[in-house]
Amino acid sequence: MRFDRIRLKNFKCYEDADLRLSPGVTVIYGLNGSGKSSLLEACFFALYGAKALDATMDEVVTIGAEETVVELWFTHAGESYHVKRRIRATGEDARTAECVLEGPEGTMEGVTDTRRRVASLLRMDTEAFVNCAYVRQGEVNKLINASPDDRQDILDDLLQLGKLEEYRERASDARVGVGRVRDDKRGALSEVARRRPSATRKTRRRRRKRATRPPRSSTPARRERRT
Repeated sequence: MRFDRIRLKNFKCYEDADLRLSPGVTVIYGLNGSGKSSLLEACFFALYGAKALDATMDEVVTIGAEETVVELWFTHAGESYHVKRRIRATGEDARTAECVLEGPEGTMEGVTDTRRRVASLLRMDTEAFVNCAYVRQGEVNKLINASPDDRQDILDDLLQLGKLEEYRERASDARVGVGRVRDDKRGALSEVARRRPSATRKTRRRRRKRATRPPRSSTPARRERRT
């Protein structure tokens, strides 16, 4: 996946910005608080909504503004996509007024459908994508200064390796459960197969008995009159 362009209107400290990203490595530098992290957060917000940020919807809207617009153009697996989110902050709470994802398969509308489509497209949920693509301020120094064991725990947390282990355990438990069900079914089938020959022999005996009985006369016998 590659970000191609990001356009912002009243997103945090950005009143109006339009940034095009060329292929290759892009370095963004500046003083603390100048908005470097906000650019990445805008990309995450465009893809996954407020769930990708440690902030509420009201906190992404520039102070004093009534509307925020975030647009992201990106390329994935050779296909081009465009996602747009528009937030209105005219009432008590900021709310999503528009959420659209355009791609080669058509247009997807709505917050939930867009987030699900992005997660399916990238094969990562919100937390996994942010952890894989972004190291927050202070975490680099924390990683450098940590002991080997703590560093391993930090990496496991960043890459969500603990969840992989949890999924592995779940899969193992499910495999055991399936094995038990399979064994129960096999036992039941064996019991049915064991009883079937006995039932077959009884059926054959009944048929032989019927075959040896004398046939009944179709016409009633006449009684002789006594004289």
